[in-house]
Amino acid sequence: MITKKNKDLILRYRNRKLAQGVSIPRVQREVGSLRILCEKYDVELEKLKDENFLDKVLAQLELVGYKLNTLNEYKKVIREGSCINHVPPRPCMQARRASNACS
Repeated sequence: MITKKNKDLILRYRNRKLAQGVSIPRVQREVGSLRILCEKYDVELEKLKDENFLDKVLAQLELVGYKLNTLNEYKKVIREGSCINHVPPRPCMQARRASNACS
């Protein structure tokens, strides 16, 4: 069962990747991987910033015996998913702030 918070974070991840121009099939694969991690391994996406929790999840995945490509896919999604909670300001907003600061 995926928690409401994880669902929200997965949707946020999906929206960010689509906004960055990542292909729809790629985003679907990554979202699917996040969903599986949340369901099978009780990964709480908010905790991925915590190195101890991250090590625990990665160790769990290594012990399952996934093929290398599957393991790399999960690791990639975990790395990228660990920054879900941090949303940098859009570049246009940064430019506006900088121009306002100078005037």
